[in-house]
This record gives sequence, C-alpha cells and structure tokens, in this order.
Amino acid sequence: RESSGLIKQVSLLDAVMLNLGNMSAGLALFTSITPYVLAGTNLLIATTIGFLLALPQAYVYTYFITKIPRTGGDYVWVSRTLNGGIGVVMALTLMIESLSYFALTAFFASQAIQTVLNEIGILNANHALVNIGNILTQPIPSFILAFAVFAIIIGINVAKAKWGYSLITILGIFSLLATILAIGVILANVSDFVTKTSAMITAMGGSIAKYQGPSFSWGATLFMLPFLALFTFPWMQAGPAVSAEIKGKRALKYNVFLSLILTLILVMAGYGIMYYAGGYSFTTAQYINNGYIFNFWTAAIWLSNNQLLEWIIGLGLISWEVFILAYGAIVFSRYIFAIAFDRVLPSIFTHVTKNGSPIYT
Repeated sequence: RESSGLIKQVSLLDAVMLNLGNMSAGLALFTSITPYVLAGTNLLIATTIGFLLALPQAYVYTYFITKIPRTGGDYVWVSRTLNGGIGVVMALTLMIESLSYFALTAFFASQAIQTVLNEIGILNANHALVNIGNILTQPIPSFILAFAVFAIIIGINVAKAKWGYSLITILGIFSLLATILAIGVILANVSDFVTKTSAMITAMGGSIAKYQGPSFSWGATLFMLPFLALFTFPWMQAGPAVSAEIKGKRALKYNVFLSLILTLILVMAGYGIMYYAGGYSFTTAQYINNGYIFNFWTAAIWLSNNQLLEWIIGLGLISWEVFILAYGAIVFSRYIFAIAFDRVLPSIFTHVTKNGSPIYT
C-alpha cells in the first residue's frame, strides 16, 4: 500500500476517548436501556455478563491492532486474512448500520437537550426554558437541531483532522467528569432519594409506581443483554479503525482494554448508585413505569439543589450525545477511506488534505 497521507497524531488519551464514545456509557444510563427493564432485572449482573462476553473480542482486537495497525481496522484484518469480499460486505454493512445509529443519536441529542431544559425549567419555575424544551419535541425543530449539531462536527473534521480528535477528547473528558459529579450528587442525597425523586416524577407528569415482581430473575436479566449490546461493550472498533493514525505502541496496545474497563466502571457505578440510593424495588418499579422520566441523569439534575450543578450535569448528558456523533464522523470516514484505498470504492475518497483530513469521506 502507498502512503495514505493520514498523519500519526492520535495519542493514547485520544484513542481511549474515541472508544469510550463508541461504547457510549452515558447513553446506557439515560433512556436507552433502563425504560425496557422487566420485573426481576438486575442491571449490575447483566452488565457484568456483557463485559465478560466482550473480553475475547477485546483480546482479538488488541492482538490485531498491534500486528496490523491499518486504517479501517477490522475491515483490513478480515480482508487480508479471510477474503476481500467478506471484508467489504462486513464494512459496508457496519457503515450502513452506523449511519442509522448516528441519525438516531442526533435525534436523541435533541431529546436530551429538551429533557434538560424541561427539568431545569420545572425545578426553577422558569417557564421560558420549559417552552423552549417543548418546541424542541416537535419534528421539524428537532430535525434542524440534530442536523446542525452533526453538520458542525463534520465541518470541524473537514477543516482539520486534529481538531476532530481534539473535539472528541474534550467532549470525552467533560462527559466523564459530569458523570462522576452526577454520581457524587446522588450519593449526597441517599437519605431522601426516594422522597425527592418521587416529587420529580410527579412534577414531570409521571405517577409513582409500586414494585410487583421477584427480587431477581435470570430471564429478565438476560433479556437486557441485547439492549446493552446495542450501546456498550461490543462496540470497540473505533480505536482500531484509526490505528494507522495512532502514535506509539502503548497507545495501540492498551486503548481497547482501557476504554472497555472504563465503560464497565461508569455503567456499573451509574446503575449501582441508583439501586443503592433508591433500593431495588423502588428503582426497578420506576424504571418499568416511568423510564423516560426516572433515570440516572434526571435524578442527578433534580437532586443537585444548585443551578450551576444542574447545568453542568445537564450539559454532561448532552455532551455524551454529541460525543458519539463526534467519534462517528471520524470512524465512518476512515472505513470508507480504507475501502476506497483498496479501489473497491472510487479513489476520490482517498484524497487527504495537508491537515490530514480525508475530506470527501
């Protein structure tokens, strides 16, 4: 292969943040998983099983990323070791799926903004914020906002590849810190968690539900694995997809496992703190009956008791959504670039600017 024109400028931190966005722990704690729990579901056990099932994949990806650090990651590995046609079908299928995922994430980013504005507006009797949030629930404003956010991210990546990676790292660090802050806020309100979150549910249009069901069910717990798989552990191809741009052997060797473990800690801490503060019965009952109102992020915002903390945590949730779009723009472009570099797609997609951006992809 000829020199691609891409620049080795991705650090270990950049690569870990790229994978962290790929596994999207923050979305798992919002409305992506918890509204679908069943009676008897234990999200901590489900998360642990999901993590253990992902370990062989993490090993394989770490092995190949150190042996064949190429743009396109698993597309190149499959193409070179099994069959070129299989590699192309795998990569194009993944990219078609990814486009749908990014579109949905852009939509849910606007939903997250609406949720944050609505909740902070109710908390502080600010009707203007509530009205803005309600406007954003309408299809056209929601579409325009989602489109604008993704367009800005793509524009940043077109301008300069390094800016795209820097955006991911900044969003990742802020999202991480906001999640830790949210955990701290919930911990500080354990004694009256049930009372305060019950008031939140009522204020936001829900009704308090009582739990009826077993304390644990293997069937209900295993039922959550596909939901976890949609958002968390299997998605570790982001770092490998840009491995030609990763500088240093340590970054190649450790980025997959570091991000996998960090995702496990975040998801376990988020679910665990909700069980600890509310108890299993109350928490599960509200997930089942008020899942779109009652979750880790809405509880933390409501319990903040400080407008600055409310906004930081709210922006942290929004940041997780934008974070995913930011990694998506980079990873999608690298897969298409790699396929074009093999001349399966038009060679125009291999054009790289002097700033290291594969501009047409």
